[in-house]
Amino acid sequence: MKANLDLIWNIGSIPPIQKFIRGGGIQPGLVGLGMSKHSRIWTPPPHPRHTVRALSRQVPHAGTMIDEPAHPSRLRSFLRPVAIAAVCLGLAAGMLHNPVASEADHLGYPDPITAVAAQPAPASALVPGVNVPDPSITPGPTARDAVILASTGDGFELRAAPSVDQLASTTPTPAFAPGQGPAWAIGDFWAPEIRQVGDHYTLYYTARNSDGWLAIGAATAATPEGPYTDSGKPLITAPGTGVIDPTFFRDDNGRTYLFWKVDGNAVDKPSVIMGSELAADGTSLIGPRVPLLQNDQAWESKVVEAPSVVKHNGSYYLFFSGNYYGGAGYATGVARSASPLGPYSKDPANPILHRNDRWSGTGGGTAETLGGKDVLVYNAIKSPGEAPLVRQPFIAPIKWNQGWPSVSGPGP
Repeated sequence: MKANLDLIWNIGSIPPIQKFIRGGGIQPGLVGLGMSKHSRIWTPPPHPRHTVRALSRQVPHAGTMIDEPAHPSRLRSFLRPVAIAAVCLGLAAGMLHNPVASEADHLGYPDPITAVAAQPAPASALVPGVNVPDPSITPGPTARDAVILASTGDGFELRAAPSVDQLASTTPTPAFAPGQGPAWAIGDFWAPEIRQVGDHYTLYYTARNSDGWLAIGAATAATPEGPYTDSGKPLITAPGTGVIDPTFFRDDNGRTYLFWKVDGNAVDKPSVIMGSELAADGTSLIGPRVPLLQNDQAWESKVVEAPSVVKHNGSYYLFFSGNYYGGAGYATGVARSASPLGPYSKDPANPILHRNDRWSGTGGGTAETLGGKDVLVYNAIKSPGEAPLVRQPFIAPIKWNQGWPSVSGPGP
């Protein structure tokens, strides 16, 4: 119900409603204008002070309140609030029936996927009932920290455990020591990933730069649990669009690559997944920035994001997410190439992981090899449309069949 009230409060951002309100008579403050607080479509502020320091993928409100006309008709003044209330109640009824579709449609993200029954061998919950968005997992160096789970959050939450099954009982710790985070970043700490690079560990992450645009940073530590020391400046920037969701890949020949997303959907442009070769120390790019994928399929809507690459039988597989991250249509696809930097061809069966009759929002994942087995860690939403979202982490084996992967959905 809280989510439905949140959407009603934001209903003024729908253009026909805006036009109706502007006709006159509505007192300022009756209808809030702006994006849903879960929206990732954002118009950059004129100054960094307008940004919000966020714990998840939350962004600033872009709208303003509507001023009352100087001389509204008394009849209009009486009837319009009544009409607005009726519209809102009608929309609320629809949202109670299907809250996710209502929010996603409101934001312009259609959901063309039909839900299916949960699979008989569902993915396992890593930390049940806990918000662990944009999860990534990496093998650790000792039996005590054999697996490390990282997730979005202010300072980034890290969980280390002897096994995957024990992650739920661990207490998260911040990647950066208090007061020692990246000086260039002003908020929106998203999508961390830890990888061993040479004799150290590197934390790749997203944060908002002081110029207001999202950027990608890198920090290093002697152990995967940190504390991490930032490099002192963004690794990748793209003023005008922003960049997010970095992921690291090491090929069999030792060459390393970084993949990321150009956040074009934030400014009504295509979203593009890029790749480039990394220097040996993992903290600078040494090759050209190559576009690999962009949103061009109906299920992806305006977004492709959260890339992650694994190699299997000589081919490279780029897992990615599409659609609105807080909606029912958020899902996972895959593309294949003979080279790390493409060209990639999308699986005709995409999306290979999508909502079922119990869970939705199946994306934001990271592919990894643990104990010699390929797995995908991703987040899913039990109660779509709730505010705030609770994106729970799951892990599922990647199964290979005739050159393409498949992944089990969440359950029960």
